[in-house]
Amino acid sequence: MASVLAINGSVVNRGAARIVLNRLTLSMDGPGSLEFTELVTTTPGSYRQGWPVTLTVDGTLRFTGVIVSLHPSGIGSGPISVGYRCLDLTWLANQIPITASDGTGTLTFNLPSTDDDYVPSLSGLSIGDILKRLYDGHAAQLAATGITGGYDPVELAALTAVPTAPVVLQGRLWNAVVGLLAQWCNKYGSWISADGVIHHPSLLSLPTTTLTLDGDPVVLDDIAEAFLECYTRVVLRGGPWVEAAYLSLADGLVAPRWTAAEQAAWTISDFLTPKGAYELGTVTSMSSTTL
Repeated sequence: MASVLAINGSVVNRGAARIVLNRLTLSMDGPGSLEFTELVTTTPGSYRQGWPVTLTVDGTLRFTGVIVSLHPSGIGSGPISVGYRCLDLTWLANQIPITASDGTGTLTFNLPSTDDDYVPSLSGLSIGDILKRLYDGHAAQLAATGITGGYDPVELAALTAVPTAPVVLQGRLWNAVVGLLAQWCNKYGSWISADGVIHHPSLLSLPTTTLTLDGDPVVLDDIAEAFLECYTRVVLRGGPWVEAAYLSLADGLVAPRWTAAEQAAWTISDFLTPKGAYELGTVTSMSSTTL
């Protein structure tokens, strides 16, 4: 598996630069990250915060982002190394403040016609329409961060839900996007691919990926089998009026109140809908004491 690391626009010879790739994390729940270490160096290290970073794996661009933090170690106790943490385009998108055309930090959509600020062209919009207006209005800021591929119009067209309440977008751009989808279209996700394209795929129809041990570059870190919290339990209520006791069928301290035939005939329905204690009906009237 060939990996090409580029920092600040230049491909890094990782052997000569003594760079070790530690971890690449791709996530739909938050920013993706890339971590690498520069070995046997002097502080503060060869690379600076804010420098752009890309990682290409087997010819496919997998990460685009910037260095956000440096972590020196070994100072005074041995060879010095500097760890670098990079965050991807999702993090960069969230550094963009929402700005309206009038210079304020608030975008409002779908106001009722009775509102003094009602604008017909900004009302009755679907979530896809709202996001399109948001992205188009911040196209220059998005491009400046490396998000140059825009958005997928087909995916936006699938966001057909029309909010039944006014939509107010403020603060950081990507936080607003995630919050909007979580409230009105929560079966769709939000992520930005390394080539700078904004995506909103359906989480119910994501492609199936099969990984094969010893064939694909994957390692099975841990496998476990557990029977925690799967035992029968008895809940005692009553506080100080309950006295605990250990009782066992084996030593005869407790005996069943049912027969072997009754036990053999028992089914889970007897527990879920016990005879004489469970009933379905229609509520016709109700008071504080009577149903």
